[in-house]
Amino acid sequence: MTDAANFTRDDMVRKVAALLETAESLAEQGNDEAAQSYVEKAHALQQKYSIDQAMIAERTGVKTEQIISKVIKMNGKWGKRKVALAHVIAHATHCTGYYTTGHNTKMGPGLVEVRDWDGPKVYFYNIFGFESDVNHVEYLIESLSRQLDVSLEHAQVNKPVWEHGRSFNASFCLGFTGTIGSRLREASRQAQKESSGDSLTGIQSVALVLVSKKAQVEQEMKAQVGSLRKGTGSTATSGSGYGAGRAAGSRATIARGSVGGSSRGSLGR
Repeated sequence: MTDAANFTRDDMVRKVAALLETAESLAEQGNDEAAQSYVEKAHALQQKYSIDQAMIAERTGVKTEQIISKVIKMNGKWGKRKVALAHVIAHATHCTGYYTTGHNTKMGPGLVEVRDWDGPKVYFYNIFGFESDVNHVEYLIESLSRQLDVSLEHAQVNKPVWEHGRSFNASFCLGFTGTIGSRLREASRQAQKESSGDSLTGIQSVALVLVSKKAQVEQEMKAQVGSLRKGTGSTATSGSGYGAGRAAGSRATIARGSVGGSSRGSLGR
């Protein structure tokens, strides 16, 4: 990578960090609407940088970034639901991935760490993508995972008495995930529009480059991992839970603030 490219990337990171810092400050004050605006600007800026780098690589034949992978633990409750959120974030950022399950460790006889097979199952999301995209996805997963926990906890207080708690929680997570996915995709579309110059030729060129970029990422994952079984989907079983999750997702602020797998699966796009 050239010094110029390094400068461009560093400049982008600083600008994104500044936007997210403002978003965090506004979110702490309870001004979710204003925070959303700064968050979406930050995501669109990162995506525009990513698209521009892909266009440069297409023109010159020289890649400025390599495809990497990272494993993110789904912290807190609702790990199974959070892998769906992670997958939505990844695909909105030109990445892909799959989930694995495992168990935490505990101290066994002789003070030796052993797998806690009696403990709850732990979920991990394995991200594949170009470096700056993967780093962005990692951050968004961690931030939105925490926000999902907080939002669901608040929503449970107002859960209708006739709603089954488990169904409400599952539907809330689906609603939250759906709204976040829509917001991120819209920010990505805005970035594509700006990178294309809003011309038909430009739009087509950007679209082709992004298709090629995503194909490279998926090919790399397949080369490293092989075939993946399809994960099971979820359906909304509680109307009020789904609606509450959608509302919480629309208020969410996407702000900065040893893996043992016993099974693995992909999720639908």
